[in-house]
Amino acid sequence: MIMYHVTWNREITGTPADRLVQTLRKRLPTGWKATLTHSEAGGLDGILEVKGPDGSAAAFAVAQKRRLDPRDVPRAVLQLQGTAGGRPLLLVAPFLGPRTRALLRDAGASYGD
Repeated sequence: MIMYHVTWNREITGTPADRLVQTLRKRLPTGWKATLTHSEAGGLDGILEVKGPDGSAAAFAVAQKRRLDPRDVPRAVLQLQGTAGGRPLLLVAPFLGPRTRALLRDAGASYGD
């Protein structure tokens, strides 16, 4: 008997930030909402707003990167800070390695992959 490993390809739709928000919505408790408003402002790809059932809310400035290597973190954080309007930072990429994640944490930025 010969056995083959089968992988199923599935279509990946939406941006990395869209997929992150979908995952976040699934994990939030009942009554919580997460909304992503896309933006074309330089360096800013959108605003993620998370609202609790009591009306309290937090908004994050979102930047999406196709790739974010450790050497690129300082520049990416500075770029997003310039357009964030004082909001907390959220950088999103398809994959972020452990060193990149550590550098983002050290810079005070949130991340998702």
